[in-house]
Amino acid sequence: MQNSLSHAAGVAGPSRPWPVPAEPPAAAGRKRELWRDDLLQAMLQRHAGRRLLIVDDSPTDRVRLGELLAAARFELEFAVDGADAVTRASDRSPDLILLRTRMPVMDGLTASRVLRALPFGRHVPIIAMTPGDLDDEAVGCFAAGMDDIIAKPFVADAVHRCLLRWLDRHAAARTVGGAARPGGV
Repeated sequence: MQNSLSHAAGVAGPSRPWPVPAEPPAAAGRKRELWRDDLLQAMLQRHAGRRLLIVDDSPTDRVRLGELLAAARFELEFAVDGADAVTRASDRSPDLILLRTRMPVMDGLTASRVLRALPFGRHVPIIAMTPGDLDDEAVGCFAAGMDDIIAKPFVADAVHRCLLRWLDRHAAARTVGGAARPGGV
């Protein structure tokens, strides 16, 4: 399992992340405080080690998500745009994808449609991340095959609850053979 922040700071070229210096112990304690104890315990017991693909063209937001998710011991991989996400997901299928809607090269809506067409794509939860009005963007996100939406700027509790809900559904679908997409969308 990779250090959850080792890829968060940025990406050199289209797909190569560079490492972030080791954190002081105070920073690690602060990350744990971002989680409600019950949510963190549930995530650690049921989903530690799950692979999440975070797709965002903003280095700042990639770092922020890395910080929000570090304590749950996910294996995090980062992509800088939709095309990079499709390449990375094709190389190794993630358990969940967090996908920004507005990005250069390939936006999140197009990337979601492409990902859904891949063999694993019907089953992996795709969560939209949008800086826009959720009501205005919801129809486009769901039409593109996304399962849920979280707003930017990120609210830790909302992000954690959303991920727990969809990782639980994804795990249940895998247990029953994954015949249907978790959200039925």
